[in-house]
Parts: sequence; C-alpha cells; structure tokens
Amino acid sequence: PAVFFRDNVEATRRLLEMSVAAGVRNFLHISSIAVGFSGEVSYPYGESKREAESLVAISGLHYLILRPTMIIGEKAPVLESLAKLAGAPLTPVFGDGKVKVQPLFVDDLLDCMFSVLSDGYFPNEALDLGGPQVLSMDELLEHIRLARRQGKARLVHVPVKLVLPLIALLEKAFLRLMPFTSG
Repeated sequence: PAVFFRDNVEATRRLLEMSVAAGVRNFLHISSIAVGFSGEVSYPYGESKREAESLVAISGLHYLILRPTMIIGEKAPVLESLAKLAGAPLTPVFGDGKVKVQPLFVDDLLDCMFSVLSDGYFPNEALDLGGPQVLSMDELLEHIRLARRQGKARLVHVPVKLVLPLIALLEKAFLRLMPFTSG
C-alpha cells in the first residue's frame, strides 16, 4: 500500500505542482478502472488511483483522466499474473467465472493517448477505456492458456467469500509472490 500511494498519489501531486509552476494548461492522467472497484476488503491500489484522480480534478488544469481496464502486452504484469493462474493444472477462478472483462492492448492505449494529445481533448472528465472484445474471466483464462499452447484449462470455481479472508491475510506476507490480491 505504501508503494501505491507513493507512486500514484505523491508522484501525481508532484507532477501537478511542476506542471502548474511551468505554465502547463493540459494534463493527461492515466488512472485505472480500479477506482470504481468496491468490496469487503480494502483495495489500496484502487484507493491510491482514486486519490490521485481527485488531485488532478482540483488542480486547476484542463485534464482528461483515462481509466484503462487490464492492460495486455508483452510482459504486462496483469497478463503474467493471469498466465500463472491459467498455467496451473487446476486453474482457480474466484467466483463463477462469468464476470466480464475487456482487456486493452497496450498499443491501443498508446494510440488513444496520442490522439488525445494531438487533438487537445481535455474536457475535465474521466473516461473508462477497454478493449474491443468482452470476455468472461473463464474465457480470458482459456484464451491465455491456449495462446501459450497449454491445452484446455481445468477451471475450478472458488466462492470468493470463502477465500477472501485467507487471501487478505496471505498478501500481507507474500504479496510479491502472489498472482492476485484480495482487491
């Protein structure tokens, strides 16, 4: 959590201060769809992104906040984490696996950013940004597994309420080793 708040909140605060001091008028901020996540367990990443967005909104600059979904590309952390799950002999899926996701290819995010900058589009709002394909979490894990030539996955649906307290406990000691968080 301390790293999230340092990297997302304090770095954004400093960039905004420097931008105002330099006479910058427009600010493009990359946030995360995670600002809208709510749940029973604290989600420090989402909270830090939400706080950073608040700083942007009160900065006095013209801004656009982009909230991408999971960003997919070579060596993308979320893809690597999901690949670890998908690569297991039995793939745990928290919940029923039907939750919808819209992975966003990193090049598409970059194209969007360049368009915003070249068009000068800063309407003082936040936009959610997802890829063109809507998949269930089960389908996404299957795609990842097949793309890595690991055959069809054996998905095991695990009730979230059953494992959430355990995951929250484990992440305190093993967060860097875990392919997911309680958030």
